[in-house]
Amino acid sequence: MDKNILSLNSQYDEFTLRLDKAKRLLNAEKIAEAKTILLGIISKSLYHIEANDLLSRIYEFEENYDMAAKALERLLYSVDSLSLRYKLAQVYQDSDDYYNAYRVLKELCNEVDGDKNLYEQMAHTCAILDKTDEAIEYYDRVLKIDKDNLPALSELADIYYDTDKVNYYFLKSRICVLENNNSYAIDALRSVLKLLDDDIQKSEVHHKIARLYHKMGRYGQSYDEYLKVIEFNPSNEEAKEEMERVFEEEVSENGSFFDRVLRMLFN
Repeated sequence: MDKNILSLNSQYDEFTLRLDKAKRLLNAEKIAEAKTILLGIISKSLYHIEANDLLSRIYEFEENYDMAAKALERLLYSVDSLSLRYKLAQVYQDSDDYYNAYRVLKELCNEVDGDKNLYEQMAHTCAILDKTDEAIEYYDRVLKIDKDNLPALSELADIYYDTDKVNYYFLKSRICVLENNNSYAIDALRSVLKLLDDDIQKSEVHHKIARLYHKMGRYGQSYDEYLKVIEFNPSNEEAKEEMERVFEEEVSENGSFFDRVLRMLFN
């Protein structure tokens, strides 16, 4: 048999024995001893798959993220996979190496479509690197998949706080609605109204407020808002129909205005 083949087989057997010993040590929670053996393996075979895989896990457990990233980089030299690259990006983030995290995540976003978690990580990384336009783009992608994603809405609101107050208050309103704080949602929408000049846009905001008051059972205030909707946009037939329903519900629950006056007089 060829001497080179014999040498390779001997080395393979040696690495297998060392790996088995390292795994036994890890099971016994003797991490330092296991790490010494694994480092010995990669000193002879730099891109050894299983040794680098185990080392990356050990370093991550020890929160030594720089070394974990190096082990994953060596692993990816031998085994390229989307999940490993995503893991590498996360380790870069953990080590505050956001430039390399951005590089890896950008490559993944170009290859993978419709992955909400990937878009969230990319948006967060872009925001940290002050890549504002890209951060907005990827948060928008997240919200197209999950329109009620609170972390994405909150991060996007933070971005808009200094750049676009109208979008900021719209997002704050959505967040408040999702958190069942409808009164605060209305306050945010009233802040939007102060920033608008266009009548149609004002009508749309009053429409949102009217629906929130209706949802809260505050029929009188809802009705008043619907009147403003129609004042700014007289052709809004949907608002007119909703206003009629609000009036009917208010009468059904509390009686007509005349009935209420009589109750006040005789009670």
